[in-house]
Amino acid sequence: MFVSAQTKTTDYKELFYQAEILEQNTLYEEAKRYYYDALNALPHTSQYRNIKTQIRGKILTMESYQRFHHLWGQGEQLENLQDFESAHKYYSDALQYAADEKLNIPDMDHLKSRVQVVAETSDLYKSLCMMELLNLEGDYAQARGMYFQWVDYAESLRYKWKKYEFPADFVQKMDSVVDFLEEERNVTLPYRSVFPEDYMTMNNYLFQLLDQTACQNPHTIESDITFVFSLDTNGVVQPYIIGNKLDDRFNDALSEELRHIQMSQPHRYGFSLPVKEEIRYHISTTQASIWVKKTQKGYKVKEEKWNKLYKDEFRTQLKSAPNGQYCFQIHRNIIDDQVRSSVRITKAKGGKAKKWFKTKK
Repeated sequence: MFVSAQTKTTDYKELFYQAEILEQNTLYEEAKRYYYDALNALPHTSQYRNIKTQIRGKILTMESYQRFHHLWGQGEQLENLQDFESAHKYYSDALQYAADEKLNIPDMDHLKSRVQVVAETSDLYKSLCMMELLNLEGDYAQARGMYFQWVDYAESLRYKWKKYEFPADFVQKMDSVVDFLEEERNVTLPYRSVFPEDYMTMNNYLFQLLDQTACQNPHTIESDITFVFSLDTNGVVQPYIIGNKLDDRFNDALSEELRHIQMSQPHRYGFSLPVKEEIRYHISTTQASIWVKKTQKGYKVKEEKWNKLYKDEFRTQLKSAPNGQYCFQIHRNIIDDQVRSSVRITKAKGGKAKKWFKTKK
């Protein structure tokens, strides 16, 4: 839409002169307004036809220059955002547009060099993504070799284009990755130091798993148990158990549950890192079947050891029971000095006692 320059003069020569000055200073939008005012100020006679054609030509030329600067400006914005691939596209479109429109762009050789630098910088970023992909796939040797080539290429560009500086964070990332690759890649981090909250959750889960599995196992156990978990750079968890006195049934029951363990993957500079964790417990389990006789006078238990430990539990469970004999199945687990017990009635003797027991099943 045309907007007047809002000048007080109606002399088309003065308006034309002001427009040319603005055009020379690349103030194209303001220059176009003066040219339009000059057109309106010209008499509507045939002798001014050539002048009007000249002015319209200048307006079209300025719009072409505006289009060029718009494309180039978009490229600069994207370059500042380090989107070098998109920036290169806009720069290239701008240069192609200038060639098609036969625009006289100052310092065109410098602009072409700038486009070449951005293209090569885009290649550097693509190479960075490829290196990180190789690392994630576990091909560390190739990643390391390609990174050193990448650094040499980047340094050659910085020497070649002395007027152009790579963004500081780009150089910093480049140097940081190389430093990281220089470190020992075989160092495995302890899981508890990287993810302490996850480690506590894992520890609590294993404690509960030990207790539940021991209650379902009919044999007595006295053993040190070590759970070992390793997470490789591909995100694969490998669990196994070390126990010097574990029977196969107990070990198999634990191993089946450990297959569902998940671990978080640590990263540094986009590289996945391996972790390992060992969690040790000492477990002691005891099972016993104890008969408790309930009479009018109280309760009788032959095994004094169990009576001392679970006297209150016997009385609580038999509070509403009629007189008779009742068999209690006891699982007593001690895991790292923490005692867990399971006490339940499994059968009864005596008519009323049996009848009462059946109602409690």
